[in-house]
Amino acid sequence: MEAPISCSAKAAAVCGHVARTQTGSASSTGSLRSSSRPSKLGRASAAGVLAGFALGWKGKARRRHRFTLQAQKGDSILVLGGGIGGLTLAMRLAQMPWRTKPQVKLIDPKERYVFLPLLIDYATGVVELDELAPLFDELLQEAPGVQHIQGVASEVDWRRREVGLCTDEAKLDFDAVVLASGSLRMKPGEELPGLSRALSDGKALCFRSLSDADALRARLPFVSSVAIIGAGYVGVELAAGLAEVLPDVAAAGQISLFGSRFLPGCEEANQARSAELLEKQGIIRKTGRVISIDDDGLTWSSLSGDSREHHACDLVIVTGALAPPEYKDMLQLKAPLEDSVDQGRAAVDEYLRVAPGVFCLGDASAGTPATGQIAMQQAEVAAWNIYAQLSCLPRVAWRRFKPSALGEFIALGSTEAAGVVEASQMANLLPPALPPGIARLASSATAAASEIQGSTKVDIGGKPASLLRRLAYLYRLPGLRHRLQVAENWLRRSSRASGDISANVLPGL
Repeated sequence: MEAPISCSAKAAAVCGHVARTQTGSASSTGSLRSSSRPSKLGRASAAGVLAGFALGWKGKARRRHRFTLQAQKGDSILVLGGGIGGLTLAMRLAQMPWRTKPQVKLIDPKERYVFLPLLIDYATGVVELDELAPLFDELLQEAPGVQHIQGVASEVDWRRREVGLCTDEAKLDFDAVVLASGSLRMKPGEELPGLSRALSDGKALCFRSLSDADALRARLPFVSSVAIIGAGYVGVELAAGLAEVLPDVAAAGQISLFGSRFLPGCEEANQARSAELLEKQGIIRKTGRVISIDDDGLTWSSLSGDSREHHACDLVIVTGALAPPEYKDMLQLKAPLEDSVDQGRAAVDEYLRVAPGVFCLGDASAGTPATGQIAMQQAEVAAWNIYAQLSCLPRVAWRRFKPSALGEFIALGSTEAAGVVEASQMANLLPPALPPGIARLASSATAAASEIQGSTKVDIGGKPASLLRRLAYLYRLPGLRHRLQVAENWLRRSSRASGDISANVLPGL
């Protein structure tokens, strides 16, 4: 299709046509002089025609050049955050049947991807660094067209279709953008009194990132007493893991877990099994609210607030919402997108969009539990919908997001775990990680167990739950080559007879 002639070109052509008509009228009257020698008007008309064609051709050439560059460059997709959801989505985009491959930029400040469900296993020595946190550049060798940019996205301007970075004044244009960087910017909450000073003095640690896990590993040989703030998933798993690597400290009653609620939102069977094991390990549970942190420990009160008590310890570990964010410059959405954000999470539609071309998943999206399995499910749906949008597919071809709970696991040391699995979802949990025959056997076994229990859920504990948890996570590690390497490492370590805790990576095998 030819490019339309610009307004200036059309005006020049019309002027030329009018001039030619007037010249033709004059020559038809029999003026030999005008026909043998061009008049000024004729020369003007010829110049107008040439100018019209020149401008029209120049406009066409410019448009052809622009369209050619766009076809060569492809669409620009920005993925803000390289966590479990962001990386899964970026690698999935590389597998889509694009006519022209888009430019996918994965923006994350770290050089390593961190599989957070195994972070406590790394802190306690069960898994190694390269198993938990492979380099982005190595993983993305399996995802052609995806580029890792080390940086922190600071703001998203939907009207201008631009993303700003904290360390660079330049803006990145996008045709589609994915918000996968964790919680969005919100008003800062009240910080726990004394936390900043305790962190700077080394009296306290947060537990949310790879650097935190490294710091904890370095401190473990010198810890004689520890208090963990937050009795959610992370706090409970961390307490159980520390009790295993610090058995003398646990036996002396020097590992304490503080929280206003124990495993809120967790399955009742997992709550009961976890509470039983923590008591068996000697962990002291204290129900209340931590008021402040000081050089000698912390001060806490009962839920009613009637009494206060000081708890002395060498190290305080802060988990959950009380831990300050890893990066101070959190992502901000400019108007009108900022109106969709509440408590750090953005409202999304059934296609996981905050607005046309702006997708959101993981901790940044509202309406679903902030878990790894939900983030991975969202990544699959959002990747397809981005492909559908940029390929101009009809809306009927888009996918609506419906969360599917596969199960819930709580690690209680290297060989113990508590798990509740949906019997109907066992086929989705195991087969990709196990040979088909074993997967079918496991699926039928759990289905039979659920019939015996009279429920659609299966309660699993001990070594079977720990093994099932790690196999499920093994399958969900990114990249086929990385997954196979980790599987080989785990099988080799679990086959040797040693007292090393890393040999417990596949308990029961």
